[in-house]
Amino acid sequence: MESNASAPWMDRTSTENILRVLEKDQSLSITDYHVKDISTKGDQYMSEMHQITIQLQPTSSKERKVSLIAKKLPPGKEKQKKLSESSAFPNEIKIFRRILPKFQAILEDAAPGRSKIFAARHIYSQNNIPYFLIVSDLAAEGFRMATFSKVWILITVYWPGRH
Repeated sequence: MESNASAPWMDRTSTENILRVLEKDQSLSITDYHVKDISTKGDQYMSEMHQITIQLQPTSSKERKVSLIAKKLPPGKEKQKKLSESSAFPNEIKIFRRILPKFQAILEDAAPGRSKIFAARHIYSQNNIPYFLIVSDLAAEGFRMATFSKVWILITVYWPGRH
């Protein structure tokens, strides 16, 4: 299965190439690159998550900081084998790659210039083993992860008897 050494987002050069295509700038360079494990033990059974913080130097503009989230299968051959047989990860990739951009376009069409970002932007993914997904980090937009206790309170208050 996957090791961190084979994950393109763990490699500065591969990430730079991904961003060159995304930004349509073949001279773009990464001047600083850090990967941090942001998985909380017990939180992510189906994946391992990393924050990638990058300092980008585009050709035609000044240097800027970019933060991305990379999601991959968790370590452990047995767990990876079981999850690889599931359609969960490919479905999540499909949602980020195809469905959420369509929703965002519908919102923008309905309220030009007034729609807000509601989901992370798909940056790059691999829809075969080893699965992985790179999306924009929405923390800069003020988004925060919900805690389990808050979600559970919402479920029990708004959908009593359905838990």
